[in-house]
Formats: sequence, structure tokens, C-alpha cells
Amino acid sequence: MQYWVWSATKTTWKTLKNERVWAIQHKNVAAKLKKGDINIVYVKNTKHFKGIFQAVSDWYESHEPLWKEEIEAKKKLYPYQVNWEPIQLGEANFDELVPKLKFVENKSKPARYSYLQGMDGYPANHKNPIEESDFQIILEQMKKKPCHL
Repeated sequence: MQYWVWSATKTTWKTLKNERVWAIQHKNVAAKLKKGDINIVYVKNTKHFKGIFQAVSDWYESHEPLWKEEIEAKKKLYPYQVNWEPIQLGEANFDELVPKLKFVENKSKPARYSYLQGMDGYPANHKNPIEESDFQIILEQMKKKPCHL
């Protein structure tokens, strides 16, 4: 099992919470994430991790528009999907956790935010998983400020 950080917009976050699906554009990204992996979602422009999910399916191809951009474009933009089930929803402030997080090697501003960028649909942290200890830190903080679906 691996632990991944993904960045989402507020709109994408809303769809993820409601549909419990994550989607990507390029199939080669799917090779990184496996069924059983843990996924931590950082919501852009909030400074918070908002949810932790476990991948509960293998990747599959979908042809039905689901995401706001797809509905507006009237075509499928992110055809490769995986089902996620929530482990914990809440808020964990990234800036407050930076001193404790190992995956954020350069802790200065604005460099620390580069670890939250997912390029071309890849996971954040420069396409690398994070350590279980970082997952535990984020999980414990999120448990202090939980929210529900």
C-alpha cells in the first residue's frame, strides 16, 4: 500500500465527495495508483487537506461526462476512473503541518507549495508517494476537525 497526495479544485472536491470517484486523463498515470492505496486530497485555495480516501476498485474506462469541465465541454476529458471510499473527511491546515511533514523538504514559502502541485494529472509531491508517518500526521489533524458527507 502506498500513500498519495492529490490536489483538487473546490469544484472537483465537491464531485469527488458526492460521487466517490477520481479520474485522470492519461492511462499511464493509473500505473502509479493501485487498489488499496490511500489518497489524501488537498483542496486548492483553501490551504487544507480535506479528505482521505482508499482506492477500492481497479482503474476502469468511463465514457460518461462527470466532472464540471466535461459537462461544460459535452465530452469526456478524464476517461480513466477509480472508485474511492472515504476514510476521514475534515480539515488539516497545510501550513500548520509543514514543520512536521517529511515529504515537504523545502519548508520555506512559496517553495513548500510545490509539493502540492499535481502536473498533468499526476499525484502531487513530484509524482511520489509520501511516508506512512506523514499520512498519520495528516489523519490525526483531520480527526480534530472532522466533517461528514
